[in-house]
Amino acid sequence: MMFLQIFKITTPLSDYLQTQNLDFVQAYNQISCTYTSLIEVKANFNDIMKAAKCFVNYFKSKIENHEDQIDIEIEEELPIRRKKTIKRMSGELARDEYIIDEIDRFRVTIFNYTLDTILKSVETRFLLHKELYLELECFDPRRFKSIRENGVPSNALKKICQLLPDIDRDKLKDELVSFATSWPLISKADLHNAYDNLDEVNIEDEWTDVDFDKPQKCNKDKTCNICLKCSLRILTEFNMYSIQYKELYIVYKYLLTLPLTQVTCERSFSKLKLLKTRLRSTTAQENLECLFLMQCERDILNQVDGNHIIDKMCSSSQEMNRLLSL
Repeated sequence: MMFLQIFKITTPLSDYLQTQNLDFVQAYNQISCTYTSLIEVKANFNDIMKAAKCFVNYFKSKIENHEDQIDIEIEEELPIRRKKTIKRMSGELARDEYIIDEIDRFRVTIFNYTLDTILKSVETRFLLHKELYLELECFDPRRFKSIRENGVPSNALKKICQLLPDIDRDKLKDELVSFATSWPLISKADLHNAYDNLDEVNIEDEWTDVDFDKPQKCNKDKTCNICLKCSLRILTEFNMYSIQYKELYIVYKYLLTLPLTQVTCERSFSKLKLLKTRLRSTTAQENLECLFLMQCERDILNQVDGNHIIDKMCSSSQEMNRLLSL
């Protein structure tokens, strides 16, 4: 029952942190709400014990009233443990107080310890980095409209400059404002659209075809233009990173390497376990790295044309060309 209450609170947050194009400010707000809810769970130990007893009594009555005789015994109380006697060392005067009540022992050694560990983990990994979460939001294209209207906050971008000491903060602010101002037009740089809108250009109208309520996802044929990856793509594709947005380009590359959760790392290890099985235990390191990269980046791999791979292999040797051309 204790873990049921914990998972009810943490599962929605975990699901949201795994979504693409999440809002960093909303993510931090949900983390704060989760932290508060966990503190309330810790304070309501008696309610959890009552719920656990109701659960045990319900299934005990189900088993007793079952048509078939089921030889299952359900304990309603916590088992009483034997008191441990610890030898007192020479010169030791004090003794730790021994908890006699099993419910109090469970509350102190298991319930409080579990909740304190979770709360400490949430605080260390998320709550202490509020400033970083806010600065991540400054580089989100969905916030560019606010930056165009109100500019960058005066106390913003301090954390990023601490993490990247070679970045000039004032220059980064100017580049971010300039990039946010130009974003509605440069993110949709299409020759035909440019000629269609030759007479009149309204920056705000460029956002009318973006539905923020629907989940956006970049793929080979379509870009969402509302994520950090699309911002870096625009800077790279049009060679804006060399001089015009040099500082901004470095920041975007750095931000895209920051994982919000450890889910990606855990998935990578799970895929590695599927790749390196007992039958593949002697796979060379180079081949294993290639297979691992292909498995992790399957979205990119599916976009590669198979005929292009065959032509590449045919060009490597005449014998390969003969075998693949059959």
